[in-house]
Order: sequence, then C-alpha cells, then structure tokens
Amino acid sequence: MRRRDFVAAALAAASWWSARALAQGSGKLKRVGWIGAGTGPSQAEAELREAFVGRLRELGWVEGRTIEFLQRNTEGDLGRVEGLARELVAQKVDLIFAPFGPHAVAAQKVAGSIPLVFAIISDPVRSGLTTSLARPDRNATGMSTLFADLWELRIQLLSQIAPAPHRIAVLMNPDIEWQTRGYPQIREACTKRGLETLQVAVRRREDFEGAIERAVREGADGLVHMPDGLYFINRRALADLIARTRLAAMYANLENVEAGGLMTYTIDLGDLMRKAAEYVDRILRGARPGELPIERPTRLYLALNLKTAKAQGIRFPQSLLVRADRVIE
Repeated sequence: MRRRDFVAAALAAASWWSARALAQGSGKLKRVGWIGAGTGPSQAEAELREAFVGRLRELGWVEGRTIEFLQRNTEGDLGRVEGLARELVAQKVDLIFAPFGPHAVAAQKVAGSIPLVFAIISDPVRSGLTTSLARPDRNATGMSTLFADLWELRIQLLSQIAPAPHRIAVLMNPDIEWQTRGYPQIREACTKRGLETLQVAVRRREDFEGAIERAVREGADGLVHMPDGLYFINRRALADLIARTRLAAMYANLENVEAGGLMTYTIDLGDLMRKAAEYVDRILRGARPGELPIERPTRLYLALNLKTAKAQGIRFPQSLLVRADRVIE
C-alpha cells in the first residue's frame, strides 16, 4: 500500500472511531433536524441527500449508530417551514440543516440557540442569516452560492444562442422577498445587452405550464429562472415543458440540464451539500457556527445539452462548445 493511501485509510478509521466515541460518550445519538423541500422521496432530493450523508459517512458518522436524521418536508409550501422547525426544536435536535436559502431564513426565526447549517443560498447577509460572511453572528453558517454574481454572464451566454434576442422571461415567485429583491439584477444584466425582461409568476408546480405559455405568448425568445428548490425538484417536468417551445433557456443547476434542460452556467449543488456536511461534522464535534466562515464555491460549470438543442432547432456556437465543461449528447 502506498504511504498516501495508508495515511488516508488511517485518518478515515480515526475519524470513524472518534465519531463513535463521541456518540457513546454522550449516551445518545447526535440528532440532526433536516428540512427538505419536496413532497417525499425523489431522484433530485435523493442525490442531494446522498452527497450530504455520504460525506458525513466519510467523516465517520454512521446513520442509526452515531447520528440520526429527523427529516421534515415542506411539500412545496414555504409557509410550513416555521412549523416544521418548531417541531424539530421540540424534539431537542442538536442541529438544524436547512439546505435551501428560503427554508434556512424561515427556520432561523424559531431555531433559538440551536445551530443552523445551510448549503444553497445566494446572499446570507442580505437574507438576514448573518451580518458577516467571515464571522457568522446569528448561530447559522454554511455555503453561499454565486447566483447573484452570475446573471450578467448567464445573460451574455444566452444572448449568443437565442436568434436575435429581444425579451427574456424570468420565472420567479413574487411572494418570496429575496426573489423580488434579486429580479433587478437580472433586469440590469438584460438592459446592458439591450434586452427587455418579462416577469412571470410561478408559485407552485401547477403554474409551470401557464407560465411557459405566457412567456411564448408575450414574445419572449429566452428564459431564465430564479434558483429555487421548486425548479430543482421538478426539473424534468420543467425541461419537458420548455422543450416543446423554441425558447432558449438558461437553467440554474447542472442537474436541470442533465434532466433535459438546454444549458446552465452554475455551480455543483452536490459539492455544496458535501461541504455543508463538513460544517455539520465540525459543529457536532463542538465548533460554534461563528467559528466557521461562510464559504463560496470556487468552480463554475458550463453545461450544454446537444440533444435538447437539436430538438428545439438551436445551434450552439463553436466558441461555447469549446469552453463547455460538460456536453450532453
């Protein structure tokens, strides 16, 4: 066995025994309350869950032996989050994991002194989760995405494939404050390129079809959507609806493109979940959220779906194909 492999194996074994000793020493499992976005098991959430739980497993945590997950799902209703968080607080969980930003914001209102970890949120400061990325001061920490910084680049890429683009439809939930706050960023990015924006309301899965029909009816030739668990969990349905049109669509996540979406310029949500697991590990071992600076991803992915492009009669320029990190054929 090479020395590097031996050291890695030794560290993994030490981590496992440390976690086991931690649980045995306290006389109970560490309990993590988990607020999910879906209505139940789905491939999308299963993949994110495995990224998170798998990383904890690598760090020595064994589900049912050293750690227990108490999962509650919102069933697509953001209004349920506070109630679910109260249930978890009543269960005396050691930590609340609310991966999606809106859920973390709502859960923080009732979490009290219980540490909160998030994984997928654009701006934790403007969302009120903390006043500082470097020194989280409101008992919550985790990963921040680059979504707020990506709109200009996304619109630039989208304008390269939409034929003579004029209007970009923006799918969003106008009832969610952070989405209405983020809309001007998209509008500004479009204005710089001489494009109009069309705000299209989507509050639940049933709104998808009407929203796409409105975008087409009102002359949109391109489409983007806010980063939101709703679009991620229902990614295949959304991609199928848009594929029936000739709309050039820029999706928020790599997984959306794998499910049939046209293109994305984004981060890897699985990476964020794995990193969030490391934060959970450190907090369960005694670290405080304020000691763990909120991090941002360092790698971006350009993914293109050639099969979808062909079905929609869209051609990617060679310049995009060359720079793409992932081309799905």
